[in-house]
Amino acid sequence: MNPKQRTALWIGIVLFVMVGINPPWKVVATNSPLGFSPIYHSPREQQEGVDIDMSRLIVMWIITAAITGGLIATAQDKSRGAPEKHAAPAPEKHAAPAPEKHAAPAPEKHADSARTPAQDGLVFHFPERGVGDVLVESDDDPDYLNFFAEARGKVTVPRHKKIQLEMRKGEKIDLSFLSSLGNKEARSAIYSIDLSQCKFDDATLRNLTWLPQLEELDLSGSTVSDMFTEHLIHVPQLKKIWLDETEITSQSAAALGKLDHLNKLSLVGAKIAEEEIKLLRDKHPECDIVFEEGNT
Repeated sequence: MNPKQRTALWIGIVLFVMVGINPPWKVVATNSPLGFSPIYHSPREQQEGVDIDMSRLIVMWIITAAITGGLIATAQDKSRGAPEKHAAPAPEKHAAPAPEKHAAPAPEKHADSARTPAQDGLVFHFPERGVGDVLVESDDDPDYLNFFAEARGKVTVPRHKKIQLEMRKGEKIDLSFLSSLGNKEARSAIYSIDLSQCKFDDATLRNLTWLPQLEELDLSGSTVSDMFTEHLIHVPQLKKIWLDETEITSQSAAALGKLDHLNKLSLVGAKIAEEEIKLLRDKHPECDIVFEEGNT
């Protein structure tokens, strides 16, 4: 606010106060308007039955405010925002020409130092028909996953977030889309895939090799069979597998035993015999193996 505007503001404040101190009056009985008189002294000609005419007082305050606003607006510095003009400096006289000075070259800017918003996230390309949901780790609790988006079309997920793909239940799933899902950085962010209650051919599980950091695989209640174990050697980094209520039998025990990083294996309702489960426990004593007594 420039000096002229401040002056206009103070004039408005003074007028506002003056109108309040000397308000208009009226006869209460007839609602007839009277003149102006100090607020502490009603008009002498009618000592009784008079009161401040609030309607007129409010109108006058509104008019005062409008005039003040107009004065402030018109007093605005019109030169604001215009480029500042400086007088050209007089040429300096030297006895001899000074050596030319060069400014140090500005550091070169690389594309990595000026990322666009799209570059700040991991871009995934899912089938347009949609295959399920994308879940990301919570900001408050890394062990908790929040729904982020439907796994359909182009999806951009913030960097440095663990991602789980939850495939659509009850539908036949083809994982071949993983080969064109995104670049290696994006695919490496997917640490878990939920295929529970899904239908698929075991051969499609070979596409899990496109997820180099996959740690968790949930196949509970799916149509998985013993043939899937031939693909496990290509995802040796798996740490947790759920095979509850599946047709998996003791034939898969040997392949499961070759997963050196396994620390959780759930076999509730699977058809792996207790003897094989005990062998798995002996080979991986640090692994939490969950099963029902009497597995056959």
